[in-house]
Amino acid sequence: MKYYLYTHIGSGNRGCEATAKSLYQILNTSKEDYYIFSENYDEEQVCKTEQYASVFYTPNISGIKPIGSLFPRILTKFKIDKLGSVKYRYKKLLREVDKNSIGLSTGGDVFCYEQELAKKIEYLTDEMRKKGTKCFLMACSIDKAHLTEDTINILRKFNYIFPRESYTERYLIEKGFTNIKRFPDPAFALPIEYVKELELSQEKEYIGINYSSYTNQGLEVNDNFRTIVRFIRNIMDSTEMDVVLIPHVYWNEENDVQLLKKIKQEFFDENRVIVIEKKYNSSQLKFLISQCRFFIGSRTHSVIAAYSSGVPTLALGYSIKSKGIAQDIFGEYETYVFDSKKLSCYENFYDKFKGVVKNEETIRGILQKKNEKFITQLKEQLEFLKKI
Repeated sequence: MKYYLYTHIGSGNRGCEATAKSLYQILNTSKEDYYIFSENYDEEQVCKTEQYASVFYTPNISGIKPIGSLFPRILTKFKIDKLGSVKYRYKKLLREVDKNSIGLSTGGDVFCYEQELAKKIEYLTDEMRKKGTKCFLMACSIDKAHLTEDTINILRKFNYIFPRESYTERYLIEKGFTNIKRFPDPAFALPIEYVKELELSQEKEYIGINYSSYTNQGLEVNDNFRTIVRFIRNIMDSTEMDVVLIPHVYWNEENDVQLLKKIKQEFFDENRVIVIEKKYNSSQLKFLISQCRFFIGSRTHSVIAAYSSGVPTLALGYSIKSKGIAQDIFGEYETYVFDSKKLSCYENFYDKFKGVVKNEETIRGILQKKNEKFITQLKEQLEFLKKI
């Protein structure tokens, strides 16, 4: 059986990389039978994706070459055929697949925000199904407000849907879906990769922080930014813990490093605040996160890296994915998720973090038990896939 990960956004987002790598582990297949389609050659090289997958590159094309791409791109540019460029770039995929293939679309929250990507997924799924390929939507989170008629029509094209948390599962059931089964996010099974240069001092304790421009609503210094800076300053003044600023997305248009460096500038003479500027893959970043005593994270998969390493964590989020994942681990999410839209209120944010600190040992115990359960469930997912 050959598996085709046909909607991999690219490993520049280490959450996407973590999903792709973890699926490979779960499927227990070979590199020769696991295909990933990616738009970004450089990031796949950094993450060494070709060590575990056969990678086909589908980059956005500019200029006049290859000549065969000109007409499809013209159709797309002038909105005569919005998918013209996609059809050209994915010709190889559609030639390869057949009834002995499995198409895997990594869901994430693309149906909540990325309408252009959703249309691409719809087209590719349609074409693959025509060739007898079974298509599965993996690890998705979709809130009720985004389950529009258009989205529902796209979702019905999949043979099976695997939501990663219970809220999405419930909403899909309410909409009449029966071809669904919930499994944890594959990244709970992501292996840790030891990197000597990321080894933290055992004589110190650390708080890891992943903070994104999305949560900050840009790169500017605003009330959200000032809350994070004030929090770090409080940690410096009232504890002996150091702070590690950890990126998890390296896309040119949305690079966590840019904002984290800006935060570090507020502590330019403070060697207890460290920013990780060099690019590391998701398993290496998980190794770094696993050494932290506490973690605060904007990016969902940075939070999953912390959860799955047993690190007490406060998620910065407001969407169904952060709430749903926390709900399924702890039985409620209010204690473990801070609404990032309210980050300008420092006192509420700090109180929420103090709650995590207060319940540190209880949280560690819950995470240990849940991680064991999640790993078992992810192993069961392979057997389930074989049956359908």
